[in-house]
Amino acid sequence: MNNINTARNYPAADSYVGGSFEKEEKRLMLRAGHTPEKKRTEGNPVGAYVLPLEIGFGWSSRLEQIVEMVRRADIFRFDGMVPYIEVRPDPHLDDPVAAVQTAINACRRFNSFRGVVGVRMDGWENDLGSYVVDKLIRFAAGHRDNIIFVFGISGSDEEKVDQLYSLLLPHFSLRRLETERFTAHTLAANISRQLDECGLTVDRCGREELLRMCGSAVEGSSFQGYRTAGIIADDLIGAASERGVRRRIPASLLAEYARSDAFGLRCSAEDPQCTTGFKA
Repeated sequence: MNNINTARNYPAADSYVGGSFEKEEKRLMLRAGHTPEKKRTEGNPVGAYVLPLEIGFGWSSRLEQIVEMVRRADIFRFDGMVPYIEVRPDPHLDDPVAAVQTAINACRRFNSFRGVVGVRMDGWENDLGSYVVDKLIRFAAGHRDNIIFVFGISGSDEEKVDQLYSLLLPHFSLRRLETERFTAHTLAANISRQLDECGLTVDRCGREELLRMCGSAVEGSSFQGYRTAGIIADDLIGAASERGVRRRIPASLLAEYARSDAFGLRCSAEDPQCTTGFKA
């Protein structure tokens, strides 16, 4: 459901320049009320489309750390081709956040917009670029849309990789990036969606029990956003299978799980991926 697309999955985005991707980009830009010429000359953020994140053309241990850090935080989301905003750090751009928000509003005109927006950063290596990245990541952490960032970088350039790692590390070390975006309702919705993918649902009383349970999980010291949602969903799917539940999970099963040691581990300082599963 949520995966980080890396150089292992996709060829270099540059290989699409001049091909069908370029034509598609022009068509969609025109549909959004922009022209390619305007984009090239003014350099302002505009609504367009981009391929999924290409974070490098090579590989390195530090780049692998970046990918793992991003994957665990899970604030970068991918779903095929997504709208993107191109940001070039500009000393005349007083408020990059306002510029990006304006561009996001333009992206919303697309009928295909699904709440996932990319921000492609050019010139992030200099001091001004670092300042812009810092402001935009903090902005993205509390935004209702899923905002991803695309950084042009080669995995073989160790110096640039180290620089990007240092730039991103302070943000991903702050758990608030996840917890601010999650409430009991969003966690319950994510669990319900994963149950639905397995043909399972909860009854009316079960929905209330699930919401109470999610409130405890979100406030827990080991809460990890989408990862916790997946672990809880797996627990419930396993418990339903043990009991022979084929469609509707009863509230009693949810209440039993909420009192179990397995769920306690999901909310404690222990490793939320502890192998102690829940047995109905």
